[in-house]
Amino acid sequence: MNMESNSFDFTQRVIHVLFLQSKFVSDLGLFNGQMGIILTFAHIYRNTQSEVYELLLDDLLENQIGRLNDELPLNFEKGFTGIGWGLEYLLQSGFVEGDGVEVCEEIDKKIMAFDVRRMTDTSLENGLEGLLHYVLIHIRGNKEQLPFDELYFSDLYAKVKTLVDAGQREDSFLRLGSMYMHWYETRSMPDYPLDVLQFVGSPVVEQEQIGVSPLGLRDGLAGLLLRQLLI
Repeated sequence: MNMESNSFDFTQRVIHVLFLQSKFVSDLGLFNGQMGIILTFAHIYRNTQSEVYELLLDDLLENQIGRLNDELPLNFEKGFTGIGWGLEYLLQSGFVEGDGVEVCEEIDKKIMAFDVRRMTDTSLENGLEGLLHYVLIHIRGNKEQLPFDELYFSDLYAKVKTLVDAGQREDSFLRLGSMYMHWYETRSMPDYPLDVLQFVGSPVVEQEQIGVSPLGLRDGLAGLLLRQLLI
């Protein structure tokens, strides 16, 4: 797996723990749940070309989609927008085949049913910043057919413009907001990076902690493996 020999045993132990526990994760989300683990196994499969990981990836994706339900929040950390981001990442990275608008159709319906004009939270985890990540990657991957209707795009633009013009927001929100506004005004493809590492923290796990460590992408074993594979 192109890793240093002195980290081989550690890495294999981490993969083994994820392999055994991934199907039993109750959180479906991108940051701390099953979607983040799915993205990690997609890269492990690409790196190893092992049929074992291909079968696991297919199984986890089928399990994930089958467990989506109306009780899930819309947010990026645990809910539909983060899960939708993960699905688009898999499609645009060539891990799976399909049409993003069709794959995420039910997710998009739930998002459009929520009045974005009333959103006050601008955070990545629960607010507009996370929503913008999903909207931008969704637009990026679907050049021929836009994923949302024009009324939704217009309402989102009005909300984002108000906040960007007012300033006093996190730089990350202002960057994404400006990117979305530029797309809306020009309809030129947004320069949105297809980068899963932007959501990975810097987890430090010792050998003796592997079995009790969080599994997720942001601060757990999945994020630790992705850093090893992609950096």
